[in-house]
Amino acid sequence: MGVANNRRRLRIQNGLARNPPLDMGIQPPVKRIAAFATGFVILHNNGMVSTTGDERFPAMLGRDVTENKPARYPGQVADLDHLLEHDPIRWVAAGGYAVAALTRSGDVYIWGQHPPSRTGEQPFFPRLTAIPSYTDIGGGKDIRDVALGEAHAIALTDHGELYVVGSNRSGQLGIPAIKSTNQWTHLAFSPPNGFRITGVAAGPNTSFVLVKANPAPQQHLVQPLQSSAPIPDLTN
Repeated sequence: MGVANNRRRLRIQNGLARNPPLDMGIQPPVKRIAAFATGFVILHNNGMVSTTGDERFPAMLGRDVTENKPARYPGQVADLDHLLEHDPIRWVAAGGYAVAALTRSGDVYIWGQHPPSRTGEQPFFPRLTAIPSYTDIGGGKDIRDVALGEAHAIALTDHGELYVVGSNRSGQLGIPAIKSTNQWTHLAFSPPNGFRITGVAAGPNTSFVLVKANPAPQQHLVQPLQSSAPIPDLTN
């Protein structure tokens, strides 16, 4: 499955199906697209979220699939609509069989299912369902960025802290002492001297922390004060 986006038109091609590619106008315009195992999540400029994908895996769609609203066509995730006015979605992430939506204020909503290939492992998110649900990270901390792998996730708070959850089978949580966890766990990480954390990313079994050099401190020039008053002659 592939997708092309020019913000106002969306072209979706399923390479395994005989169906012709979908080429459709999208309103509102598209801000971001993220791929999961069986489809895509679409963030629109106004904060609305829609999904498209395989109807055999409805949990990642986060919406009802009907004859009038088939999985193959982008459909609105209605359970997030209550956020549009006061706290719209500003970022979406996806990976494996889960999707995450991050609001302007820093709340994270997640939906999806446990990966079918990992039936022998515990679910990496507690209460992961087809309904977008708020996930508490670090006791309700505001989140700046979030990324999902196949069976794990990593989040960055507004204060530069990192939290991870899920499988650590490949070391993707960065905490050697645990094999897996279904609770968001603080990851102790300090960027190199002179750098700060700006974001996170994830592959199927990897995690990445994005850093950026701190801005150079501004140099303040001290200039001598100048007075327009004449200097008195103290020699007399």
